[in-house]
Amino acid sequence: MPAPAVQPSAGRYTSANSGHADGRFTEVSITQAGTQYSLDFGFGYLDGHGAAPDASGTGSLDAHGVLDFQFEDSFSNKGRGTFRTDQNGHWLSIQIDQVEEPRCLPFYSKTRMVYQNRNSQD
Repeated sequence: MPAPAVQPSAGRYTSANSGHADGRFTEVSITQAGTQYSLDFGFGYLDGHGAAPDASGTGSLDAHGVLDFQFEDSFSNKGRGTFRTDQNGHWLSIQIDQVEEPRCLPFYSKTRMVYQNRNSQD
């Protein structure tokens, strides 16, 4: 039986694979107001090439403590996803439902994330 999910914390997360061979990075900022969550995303390649979408979305926790959300990116791609925390780390999973710009698709998959800090007004 898998261990139960842990509720995600508001804050900033970055992809654990930043700087690896594929050169992609993901950054997610999660804020919470009551039972609703807002997510702001930034995606890109470390060398600056290709499409670099930004996205925002909203969601809420399901019965298992997983954050389910819907989003739209700056290229008008639309999709849904989950953000979960378990004993193995933080996981962002994204599925595209409406593709307007296919160059963004390499960013939308399952990504291990690392917690950086709580959101602040810096």
